[in-house]
Amino acid sequence: MVVISIEINVLKVSREIRYRMLSIVVIGKNESKNLPVLISSLRKFRQQAKFKTQIIYIDSNSSDQSVEIAKSFFDEIYVLSPSDH
Repeated sequence: MVVISIEINVLKVSREIRYRMLSIVVIGKNESKNLPVLISSLRKFRQQAKFKTQIIYIDSNSSDQSVEIAKSFFDEIYVLSPSDH
């Protein structure tokens, strides 16, 4: 299962709101089969976004190739050890 958390940092200037950055956090474990589809969607989103994006992957100690696949796209990657659970 992939869990996605989205945080939007906004800067309000008088009556106008300007988006500074969108942070997307993806949490997964053994998602090597699903990550390519997610990455494709996130890549399209990032290209169309009118603001800066930061996309982070948090891996829950996968035993497959999830981390290696994530390295091809995500800005930051964190791998939780079994003691972190």
